[in-house]
Amino acid sequence: MVRNIVVLGGSSHPSLTETICDQLGLPPGNVLLTKFSVGETRVEIKESVRIISGQRRIHSMSAMI
Repeated sequence: MVRNIVVLGGSSHPSLTETICDQLGLPPGNVLLTKFSVGETRVEIKESVRIISGQRRIHSMSAMI
């Protein structure tokens, strides 16, 4: 089992984030969502988050993005 999972949610589907967190028995991650003056969304993750790619060759993953 994976330890120290953080579930981060945005503004489009907060109920999905809540449902996932309820199923996992976890609180949602601490995220600050605000809007820039031009209407774009600003996301600030207020927790220490580390990710590991599931792809062996990182450059291949970058090419797909």
